[in-house]
Amino acid sequence: GEPGGGGGGGGIVLRDVWRLWLPPSADGTVRWEPLAVRVADRADAVQGDDQPAKRYGHTAVAFGDRAFVYGGVRESARAREGDQSSRSGVSSDVWEVNAATGEWRAVKAAVPPRGRAFHTATAVGEAMLVFGGVDAQGETLNDLWALHVSTVVGTQWAELRPLSDSRMRLFLGRSRHTAVPLFGSTNLLLYGGLSGFGTSVNAPLASSRPEPF
Repeated sequence: GEPGGGGGGGGIVLRDVWRLWLPPSADGTVRWEPLAVRVADRADAVQGDDQPAKRYGHTAVAFGDRAFVYGGVRESARAREGDQSSRSGVSSDVWEVNAATGEWRAVKAAVPPRGRAFHTATAVGEAMLVFGGVDAQGETLNDLWALHVSTVVGTQWAELRPLSDSRMRLFLGRSRHTAVPLFGSTNLLLYGGLSGFGTSVNAPLASSRPEPF
C-alpha cells in the first residue's frame, strides 16, 4: 500500500505514520509500510489520546530513531463529525514517536512558542529549530525557536534572537518556505516562502485577508 495525502481545502486530514525503506543499491526495491503505533506507558502521556490529533501544516524532524512532530492545524470535533469547514486552530504541541517501537508520547516543555502552521522545523545538532509560519490570527511570523531534545538536559524550548543589523529590514516573516541545515556546520539555509497576511491556513493561497481560527 501507499500513504495517502490530505490537508486543508476539503481534503481528508490524517494521522497515520508510514516508513519508507530505501534499497542499498539503485536496482533494489523501494517499499512503503505503515508503522504500528502504541501509547506510551509513562506518567506524562496524554490521557484520553494515545497519539497526536489529525492535523496538517505541521512539521516532523528526526534524531536517530526518534521523530518529533510539532504544530500544524488540528482537526476539530465538528470536523470529525463531517463538517470540514470547522477546524480547531493551530497547535503548539509536540509529540515524539519512536520509530523502533512505534511508541508515541506527548512532550512537555515549558514556555512553548506561539502555535503555528506552515512553518519549518530543522534538526541542527541536538536541537529542532522552528522558524516562521502562520498563527491563529493569520499573522505571518518571523521568530526562531529551538527545542533541545537531548536526554541529558531534558526537553526545553528557547527563543533565539539573532543580532539585528541594517540587512534585517529585508528579512520578512514568512510561511510555506523551506529550511535545511548545511552539512558539517551549525548554519541554517532558508529559502523563499509567502510573507504578509492572506496566509490563513483555512483560506486559499490567493486570499486577500486573514481568517482567524
